[in-house]
Amino acid sequence: MPSDRKVVYLADLTHTGPVISSNVHPLAVGLIGAYLCQEFNDCIKVELFKYPQDLTRALDECIPDVLGFSHYSWNSEISHAYARALKARCPGSAVIFGGPNYGSTNVEASQFWERRPAVDFVVAGEGELAMAAIVGALLEHDMDVEALKATRPNLPNTHYMVDDELIQGGKGPRIKDIAVMPSPYLMGMMDKFFDGKLTPMIQTTRGCPFSCTFCTEGDVYYSKVSKRRDIFDELEYIAERIGDVPELHLSDSNFGEYKEDLGKAEQIRKVIDKYDWPKHIQVDGAKMSKERLLECATIVKGRISVTAALQTTNNEILDTIKRQNISIDKLMHTGRGARDLKVRSYIELILGLPGETKEVHIKSLRDAVMSGVPTVRMYQLILLPNTLMNSAETRSKHGFKPQYRLMPRSYGRYTILGKSVNTIEYEEIITETGTLSFEDYLDCRELHLTVEMIHNEDVFQELRALCSYAGVDWFDVLLGFYSRSRQDNPVIKKIYDTFRDDNLTGLWNSREGLMEHVNENMDEYLVDTSGTNEISKSKALAWFTAQKEIHEAMYEEVATQLESKGGWAGRLKPYLNQLKTLSLLRKRRVLDTSDCIESQFDFDFPALIATNFNGDPMEHLLDNPIECVIRHDDEQASLIDGFVHAYGTSVDGLGRILMLAPVPRMYRGVERKNIVAAE
Repeated sequence: MPSDRKVVYLADLTHTGPVISSNVHPLAVGLIGAYLCQEFNDCIKVELFKYPQDLTRALDECIPDVLGFSHYSWNSEISHAYARALKARCPGSAVIFGGPNYGSTNVEASQFWERRPAVDFVVAGEGELAMAAIVGALLEHDMDVEALKATRPNLPNTHYMVDDELIQGGKGPRIKDIAVMPSPYLMGMMDKFFDGKLTPMIQTTRGCPFSCTFCTEGDVYYSKVSKRRDIFDELEYIAERIGDVPELHLSDSNFGEYKEDLGKAEQIRKVIDKYDWPKHIQVDGAKMSKERLLECATIVKGRISVTAALQTTNNEILDTIKRQNISIDKLMHTGRGARDLKVRSYIELILGLPGETKEVHIKSLRDAVMSGVPTVRMYQLILLPNTLMNSAETRSKHGFKPQYRLMPRSYGRYTILGKSVNTIEYEEIITETGTLSFEDYLDCRELHLTVEMIHNEDVFQELRALCSYAGVDWFDVLLGFYSRSRQDNPVIKKIYDTFRDDNLTGLWNSREGLMEHVNENMDEYLVDTSGTNEISKSKALAWFTAQKEIHEAMYEEVATQLESKGGWAGRLKPYLNQLKTLSLLRKRRVLDTSDCIESQFDFDFPALIATNFNGDPMEHLLDNPIECVIRHDDEQASLIDGFVHAYGTSVDGLGRILMLAPVPRMYRGVERKNIVAAE
């Protein structure tokens, strides 16, 4: 390779403080790097980076002519720390940021340039063509950054400062057909990231036709959707190198929304049939075309998540945030379809949206829980740069009172060009509005934890089905459990108290206060294996330290509510007692695949599991008890081992597994012993 080639480093950094924060391949810089290699193959040498330590090593060996960063909320500070160090060592190197964490208003832009003085150029929009224009212009000026800026070129999608003046290049054209863009995987540029930890990511569509005000893709610029149909070669390339990582991540915003997605699902199925990978596919599913999404899920053997990003079920709020949802009837149909296919499915809700009250949010929670979709993911409203929700007008109109919190897992201490540096990422969340008090916010957060512990992942599917048969409102069961959470059991009380304390102590009124506190206590943060994600941490503690207590409380609550329906509890008492035992045996130490448990039951539980516990359970009462074997099969063991390998077994790692993995597929199976013996 000619020695006069210019060196271009492209980084999509993840924090690696206590754990790896972002566990995916650096696709965005990979796509840009592949395009730059295609356009300037004889002039540049490109290397990609994910881990800070890898970038540190490379900088120690060779100072690049260009250092580009994918700029997201979870790596903004660490990216600028590297940029700052590079500029101090070699001011002539060009530093380029690109990504959604920039802003669309003059106020946001001013704040960015004030806080990011080491940055030379920002790509505000689609990256490949803009980066090629910048690199091409630099090559024409012999990589002299200041000489290029002095000509004040109109570079597409590119912003930069000259003499305290912000130059904003015009919007460049969107790429009409991403199918013609080169693949960084097939070019071998991503090979270094097959390390047994990072999840591969590919893109099959780009853009989003929806205009949600809280989303960075809500701008009209992203409304044109570009698609590609052929992904098999790329998937096979990945499958042959993937090792123990069980997942594939699709970066599409609405997989299943378009008819072409069925063909892509068929290609994924071919890879599954040949390699038994991916075990699970993470993706944001179609917002409206749920039938097609379910069809895609069927094709890929149920290894994909079926999602419904509702955010709220209140029509007035939906109008305010420029959002349209599918109907509750269609949502319930989707939930039933996902259950029948044994596909992981979930609904997303956001707390703190404009005009939302505690009562309105609880109504959305009820609608989501009662839809039949087994998991509800609940988030706080984050004010993201480059969104209408973040505007001064929206903040004032709706009485937003935001606070700052440390972004989970996104902090660490790194050596950069010989110096030790702390870097800390933060986010601005809404904890109070003109219609939602801070106390109401905390109460809603505790309800979120309740849903996570006793509804999500179908952890009590057997009780939910029984309640449905007996006419008991399942959401009322959740509320009943929550209302007694601090009264009946000290173990459960401690989980709720810890969760509330974490929510209170994890908030700051200013970013400066947050940064100062974390900097002063970085040593403690780096050795804290419980993590800083309040709900993930508390859910992990509930699952792995309080299953017995939670089962006791839940079965007691269901019995109480059944009794109010006219004596159901007495009739079902023998069933409930044995059902509780079975449920605990299937879920206790759920990640321990060596357990093989034998137990005797008076009910045909294998048959009940096969029917998702639907109908009258007393019809499955047997004349003679049966011996059952309760264990993981080989496929489950492989799935579990893959997730444990990727995330570990710290409290934080366990929480991530519970949040990301298809947990119902991890519950132990139940078989009649005589059938097992015959096999």
